[in-house]
Amino acid sequence: MSEDKRQHPRMIVNFPVQAQVGEIVVEDLNVTDISATGMQIQSADFDTLKGGFDTSLNQAHFELQMDARLAWVQNASDGSFLTGWEFVFGRSNTDRGIVLKVEPEGKRRHDRLSLELPIRAQVGAGNFEELELVDVSPSGMQLRCMDFDAIKDGLEPTGNRAQFTILLQARLAWVQTAENQEFLTGWEFGEDTGEERIG
Repeated sequence: MSEDKRQHPRMIVNFPVQAQVGEIVVEDLNVTDISATGMQIQSADFDTLKGGFDTSLNQAHFELQMDARLAWVQNASDGSFLTGWEFVFGRSNTDRGIVLKVEPEGKRRHDRLSLELPIRAQVGAGNFEELELVDVSPSGMQLRCMDFDAIKDGLEPTGNRAQFTILLQARLAWVQTAENQEFLTGWEFGEDTGEERIG
């Protein structure tokens, strides 16, 4: 897909993602870039994705999955808590998340993309639903929550780690074949962005 059809800046990432398409659950997908309005996914099997669509909507539900380590916490003016998390890599043969390695500048090593999306956390034996994803980068994210103590109590004492799932609903905008015979698919989170659609 040509770059001039992209109306919003996109961040290069490499996140594992699971899709719920109709009654079908599709794993082994990778988000390769993301913006405030959409994302691009790489997959080896487009027919399985396509077979589960509601043809009137062309929509799917996605879960972006990641492990992260607590880096910092601060009080917000509205009584909520802002928390910074660094993604934990090394669970596969490739670094998940980090694609563009840059030299640190200040406390933030990468540019961040503002997103307002729901996120689910598994912290110890507890599940947390009322979290908000504030921004994300290839190496970390910032979350807003009302009850930080409950999350803190469930963190691994040695690693300060938690498992997160970012919940998305998106509409298929386009599909093309990649050089390695896998498929690249473009997805829109909200309103039509004018990107090329499949026939």
